Amino acid sequence: MTNRVRLTLAALAAAAALLAAGPSGPAGAQEDSGEIELEAVHPAGQSIHFIVRVTDSGDPANDASVTAMAQPLSGESLSPVNLTRDDDDGHYSGPVEFPSAGLWTVRFVSTNPDATLEVDQEVTAGTEGEFAPEDDGTGDSAQAADEDGDEEEGLPIWLIVLAVVVVIGGALAALALRSKPPTSPGDGPEGDESEPEPAAGPPGSGTP
Repeated sequence: MTNRVRLTLAALAAAAALLAAGPSGPAGAQEDSGEIELEAVHPAGQSIHFIVRVTDSGDPANDASVTAMAQPLSGESLSPVNLTRDDDDGHYSGPVEFPSAGLWTVRFVSTNPDATLEVDQEVTAGTEGEFAPEDDGTGDSAQAADEDGDEEEGLPIWLIVLAVVVVIGGALAALALRSKPPTSPGDGPEGDESEPEPAAGPPGSGTP
């Protein structure tokens, strides 16, 4: 057997071994099916409330563990913050406290399913206070509704002024009636009765 034949047989054997082993390395690895989507960002000063949605192959992932970790452009990352599940549609939310204003990178990490998401977040210094996003039930929406309700329940100014005028007018009318002097039976046209003239006496009595 010549060397050329030996080389040809060796090449054929190596090709057969590769075909039998199948694809290997990253090309044959299964891709992650988890996905994180940032749905809402509600700032309140230097505290920001994040709401994300986690899915697994397009379905809500309600058993995931989700954290949010913030890192400045220069410096060490903050401790991860656990986000709590809000509903059965894969929503998770929670506030992240930023120690200073500036541009931060927030990294969301999910396990079961595995997924990651990084977003840039601008943090501005603001007044402290409770934040209430529209739908996540953290308080601000309820406070705004209470303020609107107080305004609606208050009486209009014109109605209050009208009530005061009516009360004052009634009081003045009552005082006028009380101060009017009572009328005597002889007052008025029917009370002016002249005294009767004396009757004439008999002739010679001296009485006209």
